[in-house]
Amino acid sequence: MNRFTAKFYLSFMLWGLPFSVVFAQSEAEGLAFNRLNAALNVAISEARTNGGDLVLLDDQKNQIMALRERQQTVMREFRENNNREGQESLFQQIGDLEKELTTEVLLPHQARILNSRVFSKFVRGFQGSVLNTVMIYYKDELGISEAQESKIDILKDDISKQVSEAKEKFRLEMEKINKAAQKGMEDVFTNQQRLQLKKLQGDD
Repeated sequence: MNRFTAKFYLSFMLWGLPFSVVFAQSEAEGLAFNRLNAALNVAISEARTNGGDLVLLDDQKNQIMALRERQQTVMREFRENNNREGQESLFQQIGDLEKELTTEVLLPHQARILNSRVFSKFVRGFQGSVLNTVMIYYKDELGISEAQESKIDILKDDISKQVSEAKEKFRLEMEKINKAAQKGMEDVFTNQQRLQLKKLQGDD
């Protein structure tokens, strides 16, 4: 992915505690960590809720909590392991844990619901952008070709320009609204209150 560096720092909020010392050696590792963490967060939230969309059985809830414990162990070992071969082995375990969750612990219809919830979670994280979610987390899964990626990069550039223009337009509109609101407020103020306001604004 041309807009990501080969190495990047990941900060997680796992198990209610900050886990901020994981340094992924590749983009793929970082994305795998994020996907597993998102999936387990959704599953655990469901496990702690009576009912929920997944309608988990007690045995499934126990298996999900056990997966979380195994994830903790793998992440700690990854952090402490300076050997690249050892890290690659641990990285493989991350993928295995996600696969186990969706193919062994959950039933097919539950896995579909979970995957949908995780996808929606990523979309919200990208401020509603399905495009960014797909290109960052699901490009390989969807089998997007290099030719398609090139076209999408052009599309992303165009969208980026549109977003910048929209933000600037919004900024100008808000500035206009705020000035009108202030004038309306000052029309209600007494002369003394207007003077006090100017002092607060540093206009004295």
